[in-house]
Amino acid sequence: MSYETGGHQKTENIASHGSIVKMSDFILLDASIKMAFRLHDSYLKVRFQKREVESKMIAWN
Repeated sequence: MSYETGGHQKTENIASHGSIVKMSDFILLDASIKMAFRLHDSYLKVRFQKREVESKMIAWN
């Protein structure tokens, strides 16, 4: 499946609003799914870093 590269790239760079319109086209749906995965990855990184800091604090005490 091919789609407009420029439009797709612009859509991916738009900040997430947390919802999409019901009749959205494929490009917007694709960008929303990718954003959800990026947000999930960021959440996991923060959670890991928090545990790492907490374990170092415990080790120092």
